[in-house]
Amino acid sequence: MKLFISWAKDSSKEIALALHQWIPAVTLHNVKTWCSADPACLPQGSGFPESILAASKDTDACLVILTRENLSAWWVNFEAGLFFGQQKKVYAILCGDLTHSVLGAQGHPLSVNGVNYTSIDKDSLSSFLTSLKSNDPDWLKNDFKTTVDSRFESLKSKYDAIFNENYQKISALLSKTTETGM
Repeated sequence: MKLFISWAKDSSKEIALALHQWIPAVTLHNVKTWCSADPACLPQGSGFPESILAASKDTDACLVILTRENLSAWWVNFEAGLFFGQQKKVYAILCGDLTHSVLGAQGHPLSVNGVNYTSIDKDSLSSFLTSLKSNDPDWLKNDFKTTVDSRFESLKSKYDAIFNENYQKISALLSKTTETGM
């Protein structure tokens, strides 16, 4: 199984890189990942569009990292669209304070296209990893809860460092904007 990790903007880039390392370790390398933020996957100077297209053809599913910061970035929708067009699975991790209802209220394209959503918590990630190969009975017997539990803290601390700081700043800016009536 090979998973394409889609991201746009800085906060999702950091999470994409963390998941790029974490997912193969947790699945004992049964799931390999491809992430454009990793120079080993996308070497500097390589043809960017051609590399993205080739990677989409060479991978089985797409995991989109969604944040408030990248909701309006067309790039994640483009990459997800490559996978929809190839009739491959598309998943999304909702980061920070994003929820499916927030996406729906904003009419976000990924809210209506049959995307499976998850969040960064042990149970959600364990279920996500199990669902990656839902057509393989041997894979389904493998409960990833133990490996997720044992390796979760490193991922969670990186996630918290990125989103707690960023979302505190965003909340402060939003409350300032609301107070001044802008």
